[in-house]
Amino acid sequence: MIVCKIEGCEKPKAVRGMCHMHYARWQRHGDPHKLVNPWGPPEERFWRFVEKSSACWRWTGFLNQNGYGKLGVANRRMESAHRVSYKMHKGDIPTGLIVMHTCDNPACVNPEHLVLGTMRDNARDMMAKGR
Repeated sequence: MIVCKIEGCEKPKAVRGMCHMHYARWQRHGDPHKLVNPWGPPEERFWRFVEKSSACWRWTGFLNQNGYGKLGVANRRMESAHRVSYKMHKGDIPTGLIVMHTCDNPACVNPEHLVLGTMRDNARDMMAKGR
């Protein structure tokens, strides 16, 4: 399979050597490398949707059907708000690990309530807590 000529993109080549997304960006903005985000960097936007308290920090932005906060980060990609919070406050998330809530509140983004674990760890935690 021939992939998009834009560095880091693994999508199939469609038009002018680019995937459909990068070609459309080229048509709209002239530069397919340009990351268009008129609302500012994710770290800045993150705080617009956080309601801090002494316990959980409630995400007031978009929530998915399971109650987890979502934030647009780049290239129209959404990321879980608790993952964004973890990265901002504690650093990168290693491959194969997930961010778990110790408070069992999916809308919480308090970094003190977020820990790394595996899917197995998360399942064990759910079973132990009767969820």
